Amino acid sequence: MRKYDFITGLVLLVFSVALMVASGNMLKLTINSGRPWYMSSGLFPLIIGGGLFLLALLLIKAAAGSVRELSWSGLRRDLIMSRAAKTFFFVTALSGLYIAAMKFSYPVATALYIFILMNYVKKSLWRAALISVAATAVITMLFGNLAKIPLP
Repeated sequence: MRKYDFITGLVLLVFSVALMVASGNMLKLTINSGRPWYMSSGLFPLIIGGGLFLLALLLIKAAAGSVRELSWSGLRRDLIMSRAAKTFFFVTALSGLYIAAMKFSYPVATALYIFILMNYVKKSLWRAALISVAATAVITMLFGNLAKIPLP
């Protein structure tokens, strides 16, 4: 399992660097606008990114003994070809399509999204159709009509 700690540490390291770069850009904008650096909205994410960077380094160091166990075929088998990975990629792609489809019709896109996800987890077609339409109607009624929150 230490090889998964190593991989997780690498992913966290990349994420923390991206967070610190984006936060640094916000910090630069604040300084260039003439305001003091400590008033920047990028300061707290920069601190969080730095802490995450240090924790990722600690995780990588702790898992360094298992680096020689890593192989591309094992990584592909464990992470890319597993049921969990396929589910992750499917839900990510479906969520991207859902976000794009919301520009056309929120209720239709939401009902289809819920229906497809329920079918993916092997629910019956009738139950999935009923729940997806009912959930969409309730969400639209509660947020759109009663709370007056604009829906996409």
